[in-house]
Amino acid sequence: MKNYKYLAGIIDGEGCIGVYKAKDKGKYLKYFVCVVVKNTSEELIFWLKENFGGHIKFQKTKNKKWKDCWGWHVNSKKAVTLLKKVLPYLIVKKEQAELSIKFQKKVKRYGVMGVPKDVLEERESFYIKSRKLNQRGITGSPAGGQTK
Repeated sequence: MKNYKYLAGIIDGEGCIGVYKAKDKGKYLKYFVCVVVKNTSEELIFWLKENFGGHIKFQKTKNKKWKDCWGWHVNSKKAVTLLKKVLPYLIVKKEQAELSIKFQKKVKRYGVMGVPKDVLEERESFYIKSRKLNQRGITGSPAGGQTK
C-alpha cells in the first residue's frame, strides 16, 4: 500500500511543487506541473521512484563542503494525480498543490496553429503565482517576518 501521508511529509519538508516553463525542443514555450524532491539520501529517492513512479537525476555538487544529491520528479498529469492523493495531508505546500491542480485542469493541447495568446498569458500568470508561492526568504514584511 502506498503511504501518501508519508509522501506528503517528504514533499512538505524536502520538495517543491510548481508550474514550470521550458522551451520544447528549443522552439516552443511549454508550461507544466512538476513535483520535485531533492535529498542526499539515495535510498529515499529510489524508494520514491519505486513507490510513486517518476524520474531520478543525480546532481553532483560544485561546492566541496556540500554532499552530492539525488532528485526525484514527476511531471504533468502524473504529478497532478499524485498531488490529488497527497493534498489532504499537505500542510506547507498545500497552496502550491491546489494551484498546480487548477492549472492542469485548464491545460489543453493545441495543434499546428499553436497556443492562442490569451491562453499563453493565462499560463504565464499561473507560472508567476507558482514562483511567488515558492519564493525563498522574507517576503515584504515591515517587521521582518514572513507574510503571505
